[in-house]
Amino acid sequence: MFVVTLAIYVLMTTYTLRFIEPPTGDQPHYLLETISLLDDGDLDLRNNYTTDESFGQFSSPGRQRGGFRGIPVSYRLDPDGHIVVTTIGAGEVWYPKHNAGLPILLIPGWLFGKAAEPTMLLLTADGGAGWPGTVLQMNVIGALLATQVFLLAWDVARSRSVAWAICIALSCSVPLAIVTMLLFAETPGALATIYAFRHLMRLTLPRAHWRVALVSFAIGALPWLNPRFLLFAACLSLLAAASVWRLVRADEQASGTTLAARAMLHWRTLVLLGSPMLLSALGTIWYHQTYFGSPLGISDQYEGFFVPTFEGGQLGADWLALLLATLGVLFDRQFGLLTFAPVYILAAVGMTALWRDAEQRVLVLTLAVVAIPYAALTADFRVWWGGWSPPARYLSALAPLMALPLAASLIALRGVRWYRLLFGALAGLGLMLMIGFVAQLGAADIPQGIFTNPTRNPPIWRWIDARFGLDLTRYLPALAPWFGNRRLPIPWTEVLLLLTASTLVVGLSIRALLQRSSALRERGAS
Repeated sequence: MFVVTLAIYVLMTTYTLRFIEPPTGDQPHYLLETISLLDDGDLDLRNNYTTDESFGQFSSPGRQRGGFRGIPVSYRLDPDGHIVVTTIGAGEVWYPKHNAGLPILLIPGWLFGKAAEPTMLLLTADGGAGWPGTVLQMNVIGALLATQVFLLAWDVARSRSVAWAICIALSCSVPLAIVTMLLFAETPGALATIYAFRHLMRLTLPRAHWRVALVSFAIGALPWLNPRFLLFAACLSLLAAASVWRLVRADEQASGTTLAARAMLHWRTLVLLGSPMLLSALGTIWYHQTYFGSPLGISDQYEGFFVPTFEGGQLGADWLALLLATLGVLFDRQFGLLTFAPVYILAAVGMTALWRDAEQRVLVLTLAVVAIPYAALTADFRVWWGGWSPPARYLSALAPLMALPLAASLIALRGVRWYRLLFGALAGLGLMLMIGFVAQLGAADIPQGIFTNPTRNPPIWRWIDARFGLDLTRYLPALAPWFGNRRLPIPWTEVLLLLTASTLVVGLSIRALLQRSSALRERGAS
């Protein structure tokens, strides 16, 4: 699985790099941190933003010239919104607002790109050698993530064919396949999250001590990648604590010894589980105290919360905005997860199947503990779509966990042929849209083929309309533009259309699930 998905990602990357250069959005700011760590040995980015020496390593002027196939953005980077200016005795220092985890993680890829410079320069027109190396490193992380998706599906289904189907459906569609080619924290964050969740989802700890340590390291690494991932770390820590409690309680009941005595027998496991997380917490406090002046401070990002807010000492919330953001996260025609990968809707079927099985109900509870807070936080962001971003980027950190209910749905309905056809159709639609994202690159009439923002129609729909005469935007709600101009009409008709279709699909599937369960019970009784 790792080799297959890595080959797919590398092939996509070698084709797309020239069309998505120079790195835009937050990507170049992450790269400046990596360069500062390697060239200067610090995180003071003032010289990196104010001279050509740093960003000239992955960008170059003259991008408006004829024949250039990449993204026509300005040469110099604007530090506004990406730095914190602090005055010290020697003068001003510019510290990055972005957490240091991803820039540190990108160091091996950057060094690999520099070492393989002749080959790397073939992949980009003007992007230097280090940047392609970091993208290929993200391909490797993405392939590791795809492997974990396969293993999570296998843990639930114990079927190789089901695990393959889930892995291909998720790893080769939006959002995972796109973010694997870009420098965002979501891909490594998703890898750390799914690895820890796989080993804690039944509230048990791995038997191998090295796996226990790796679970703790994964949880501890999450806050360093992005402040949003602090929620994942907290929720996974709760699962780890519950797993330890169950382990110690089971031993106590079996042997009759005291709880403290049994805990001492597992001291090695407790140390390996607790040490990386504790060191990460202390390191995070030190980092924020050093760079932001407060031990409890979280590096500010331009995406603030818009609900709930406290006004005049009372709780106030823009409930309409929260509702539309929640719908947009799922159905928006530019950024919605289900818009580009409708197979995820069938996760509701799998959750129902798991809940009906008393022995599997713990999986529903542990998945809810990890997924619901992060999904709510995503909808609660003022810029829930991720700014200048590919579709559903924020949810790409959560999407791999949906392998669990999707695999459960295929097993629960394995005797229902039409459900497998439905799964294949929805998964196939997601794969076709991902192919469209790649195929449209380089089209003269479709600029910025992967990135989009709320002021434009997404390129993929414009490309489909131009090539096949299908204007699909009339059926898809444009929810993101409303947040920039609230005088725009709310597309309730399109929203209700998609909600009805989704409810129908899920409802018919759950009905088939219930009918099959009844038939199996009657067969067992006879």
